[in-house]
Amino acid sequence: MELPSGMRIASDCPFMMQSSPFLKGGDLLQGSVALIREQGQNFAILMVKDSVIADSSAREDMLAFGEQEFGVRTALMGERQHRTCGPDDIVRWLSGVYVEQLPWRDYSIS
Repeated sequence: MELPSGMRIASDCPFMMQSSPFLKGGDLLQGSVALIREQGQNFAILMVKDSVIADSSAREDMLAFGEQEFGVRTALMGERQHRTCGPDDIVRWLSGVYVEQLPWRDYSIS
C-alpha cells in the first residue's frame, strides 16, 4: 500500500474501540472524533471503518474531510484493526496513548 510522503500506517498501536463510527447511512454521516490540544498543537483523530484505512481514495477523502470540517490537521484510526494513518507526528503521538485516554465525542453530519 503506497502512502503520500509525510503519512504512515502503524499497525502496532494498542488501541481498542468498540463503537462503529463514520458509518455512511443514507444522507447521514456518523462517527467519533477526538479533538486534541497537545503541546500547543491542535489536531483531530477520526475513528473510521478499517476499509477506509485500506482504500487510498477513501483514506484521502476522509483526511481532507476532517481537515475541512474541524479546521485542524487530522489523522484516522481504524475501528477494529486499530491502524492509524495521517501526519507522522500525530501517528507517533497516538502510538503512546490508549484510546480510552482520548476525549471521544459522537459526531454526525446530515
